[in-house]
Amino acid sequence: MDSDGPSHHGVIIRPATVTDCQGIHRLIQELAAFQGYPDGPELTVETLRRDGFPVEGDNSDRQTSTDRQTSTAQVFQANVVEETATGKLVGYAIFFPFYSTWKGKGIYLEDIYVQSDYRRAGVGKRLFASVCRFALEWGGSAVRLSVLKKNVQAKAFYERLGFENSTVEDGWETGRFGEETLRKIVESVVV
Repeated sequence: MDSDGPSHHGVIIRPATVTDCQGIHRLIQELAAFQGYPDGPELTVETLRRDGFPVEGDNSDRQTSTDRQTSTAQVFQANVVEETATGKLVGYAIFFPFYSTWKGKGIYLEDIYVQSDYRRAGVGKRLFASVCRFALEWGGSAVRLSVLKKNVQAKAFYERLGFENSTVEDGWETGRFGEETLRKIVESVVV
C-alpha cells in the first residue's frame, strides 16, 4: 500500500518491512558517500533488522523505560521509495520519536535520501510528507532534523518547505517543522 496515494513517477512510498533492510543498508552507504563519508556508517543489515523490526513476544510492554534501553523494542520507523517496475528501493527515510518538555511528542528524522535519478520530480517531498503524516497521526507536534551545512541542495529543499533553523553546531544545522507547517506539507501532496 502506497502511503502517499497512487504511484507517481514510477514509484510508491510505503512503510518499510524487514525484507527491505538490505536495500536500506545499500542506500545508507550511498548517502554516506554522497555526503563525503564513504567509510562512515558502521551499521549492519542485522542491526537494522534488530532495531527496526524486533521479534514479537519480547514483553517490552511490561518493562520500565530504563529496561527498554536494552530490550528488543522497535527503535526506529522507516518509509521507503520503491520503483514500481523493478521493486528496487531508490529512497528511504528513517525516523524515531523524541520528547520535548515544552511541546510533548515529536519525530526526529535521522536520514532521508532519494537517488539522484528520482530527484526534482517531487519524490523527496512525497517521502518527507509521509514522515510528516506519521508524526501528525501519532499526535506529534514537530519533525526535527539535522542537515550538513555543506549540503546546499538539502538545505534549500527544507527551507522551501518551511524549515526553521534553531541551532548551528559543528557544521550541522538543527531545526524543526512546526505542526502547522507539517499540515501544509501533508495537504500540499494529498491527491
